[in-house]
Amino acid sequence: MQKRKSHKSYCKSTNLNKSILKFGTYGLKTLSPICIESQDINNLSYYIDKQLKRLAVDSRKWNLINFNLNLTKLTSESRMGKGKGDIKDRATLLGAGSIILEFDNVKYLHVKKLYKLINKKFKSTKILLISRKKY
Repeated sequence: MQKRKSHKSYCKSTNLNKSILKFGTYGLKTLSPICIESQDINNLSYYIDKQLKRLAVDSRKWNLINFNLNLTKLTSESRMGKGKGDIKDRATLLGAGSIILEFDNVKYLHVKKLYKLINKKFKSTKILLISRKKY
């Protein structure tokens, strides 16, 4: 499948389906609308995997982000009017309240410790820790 070059857009409304935990007992939720690139999510996912192996034994993690934008960039020497440029990275626009990751089979103390480490590591995005209510 060929990747298409898309124009810039923005997230107009919040999708309530993306703000509810579906798989895990704990999740990370964004507090403001942001544009996340695939490299940022890969770094976050790698860091979380590394920390979960250190903290918990049989933990599971779900990545709920689907990248639907292609980011393009022209070379620095190119003049104006030479087209859109090559595809640089994949990205997605997330509204406020969207869930990024979900966790399961992890103790609350481990998730809380992981949340503090994530906030120290990634200060640019505001992330909230949420849990599923047990009825």
